Amino acid sequence: MDELLRQHARAHRRFQAGEHEGVLEAVGKFAEAGIRCSQELVTGSHTPMTAGLPRFDRVVQDIENTPGGSQPESLRIIVPRVLHTIYTIRNKRRGGHVSAEVDPQRMDALLTLQMADWSLAELARVLSQLPLDEGQALIDTLVQRQIPLVYRDRHVHVVMRDDLELGDEVLVLLYSEPEGLTERHVIESTKRPRSGVVRVIQSLEQARLAFKTRERPYRVRLLPTGFRAVEDRGLLAVR
Repeated sequence: MDELLRQHARAHRRFQAGEHEGVLEAVGKFAEAGIRCSQELVTGSHTPMTAGLPRFDRVVQDIENTPGGSQPESLRIIVPRVLHTIYTIRNKRRGGHVSAEVDPQRMDALLTLQMADWSLAELARVLSQLPLDEGQALIDTLVQRQIPLVYRDRHVHVVMRDDLELGDEVLVLLYSEPEGLTERHVIESTKRPRSGVVRVIQSLEQARLAFKTRERPYRVRLLPTGFRAVEDRGLLAVR
């Protein structure tokens, strides 16, 4: 599981750095670690990390052919097939492409990264045996965006660029935390006057890029349009 988490975080870091071929390398290793987790959970044993895997499709078939037992179908069939798809894309699509083509590596990287997010979240959901709300919080934590541009600890987030306008800085901060941040946390993180931060948040709401939750503690969260705006405008680039 440690290798699974390590490669998952590595793939996200590579994507944010624009290293799409590096994403494919990392998600391929994620798939190799993930299929070993599936082997262990379903069959009770797995191929050691120090040993090479047999053919991936045969491993998937062996897992699927294991009697159902106590493990749900998602662990026995769906997750292994998703991991196999990630592995296949990594093997068949990485490397050079003819110049007449539109380079598909960004699309491949985005697709396989989302599949890796889903696989990890599904493993967490099935295995956590937590109450629904706590299980959802765990999944949100596992799939939250890994943003090299943002330094985080419990009390403050720091955007490590000094060339962003306040509105863009707030967008990046909110992008780094899908569950949102309190208004106070945004003020403390930006080190800007409260009045200016409040105006920015209001403008993001008016532009339908963010919204405030209605339950305590009140948080500001990005809408899907806000996430797209950050990505389309290249605000995550480390300079």
